[in-house]
Amino acid sequence: MYLTKIAKLFGAIIKNRLLNNVLQGIALKFVIEAFRRDGKRLMFGIIVVKEFLECLPEFPKQFQEIYHNREKILQKDPELYQRIEVLYKQTMHNMEPDTEAASSSNEDVFNEGSQNISAISFNEVEENKGGLGTDTDMFPNFDQAKKEAEMKKEMAARGNRLETTG
Repeated sequence: MYLTKIAKLFGAIIKNRLLNNVLQGIALKFVIEAFRRDGKRLMFGIIVVKEFLECLPEFPKQFQEIYHNREKILQKDPELYQRIEVLYKQTMHNMEPDTEAASSSNEDVFNEGSQNISAISFNEVEENKGGLGTDTDMFPNFDQAKKEAEMKKEMAARGNRLETTG
């Protein structure tokens, strides 16, 4: 139940472009990673893609990744499999993978977002967890990043105090 709600929300966020470029790239990476898994993570990816299916051609590289993993989709959701097949043939089939035609400004979104996310991956989530894992599992550097942001904020505040007193 929660998996479905979260996945639908995640898909709607991608579809409605509510994230900045970096976060959009991370979100798309999570979707791609979900299709390399089984079980609940695969179902998460399927539900997410259903939410933004019509937008997939705007992300050519990610669409191709999902298309290449479509056999897993067939096992879990034959209707989505058919919709992906049709959409791919309508939009991507005629594009050459290494030409300007296959490129998109949204591709840059993914690439920009994926530059610094090697530490943020489903690969680090334990396989035997009952759900999708905790925030720390999904974002292992979250606590460290939060501490660094707090330190920078504190240092900036100290700097402002020094400037006004000095």
